Amino acid sequence: MIRGLAICLGGIAAVCLTGCGAFDSRVEWASGPYEVLWVDEPADAHLAYHLTTTSSAPVVNACVSAVAENADYIAVRQRLRVVGAVERFVILPKRRYQPMADTASIVIGPLSAAQYAQASSRLALPALTPVGEPDICNGASRLYGGP
Repeated sequence: MIRGLAICLGGIAAVCLTGCGAFDSRVEWASGPYEVLWVDEPADAHLAYHLTTTSSAPVVNACVSAVAENADYIAVRQRLRVVGAVERFVILPKRRYQPMADTASIVIGPLSAAQYAQASSRLALPALTPVGEPDICNGASRLYGGP
């Protein structure tokens, strides 16, 4: 009985100390109900809409590495978590977003860097501000087999 308890406690300690994800998370950026956060690993950083103190709805999937915002729009730079993926950009009209609704009809993007430069100028978006760990989205994710 004592040996079984020791093994169980040892397993729990190992899980907690290795950071399996049970308590690994961080909000990297927030503005009103919008936030860039990650759960389990920094390469999972995504734009979300904060619903309650314990839940949020995803808006733009991982891997978000920069944000720009004005009164009407939020823009994010995203790199898919595969080796060799190029950056892409997504612009969200803040006032038109509805949590849990299909966003395909309101989201602008994904855009290339050149397309984003034109759109961000037209929409008066400020320069993108990096969030999270630098270069975490360059295929370096533990979960997705990066180098």
